[in-house]
Amino acid sequence: MIGSGRSARRLRHLTVFAQVFAVGCSNETAPELPPDRANQDIVTKPQFWLEQRHGVSPERWLLDHQAASGTISPLTDVDIRKALLEASRRFSDSPRMIANRVVQLQAMLAQQGIAENALELLGDLSYPGPRKVQAEGFGARCQQYYLLRIRSQSKQRALSALKALTTGE
Repeated sequence: MIGSGRSARRLRHLTVFAQVFAVGCSNETAPELPPDRANQDIVTKPQFWLEQRHGVSPERWLLDHQAASGTISPLTDVDIRKALLEASRRFSDSPRMIANRVVQLQAMLAQQGIAENALELLGDLSYPGPRKVQAEGFGARCQQYYLLRIRSQSKQRALSALKALTTGE
């Protein structure tokens, strides 16, 4: 008797499972729904960090980032490429790394409630340093600017303090 009770319960469980499974396997297709808005944003936004394997030029990636943030730049790919190459020459960093750093700096400042444009930062921070001093990396200059900017009341004051630190002016 004990064995038959277990068998009956198992049979009932299997029957219920089979019925639920059969209902879930109808031939009807799910209605086509529009893509979720959050998924659209993920697809259309450029990567946060540009890697070589992405196959996008640094200048195009910067312009795409600006467009994604709602900023239309009057600069062209050629203008940005020239600025990146000049900064690359001054800092011995690749154009891709410099592009990554200005976008990273823009995001870090935004987290502090400071709205600045990555393309403007590229121009503002690419000035030459003194020849006597060993060349600093662009990332180091971005970090120095960030620390000065979050403590400063204005962009101009932070840039002036940075130039005084890095060039002695």
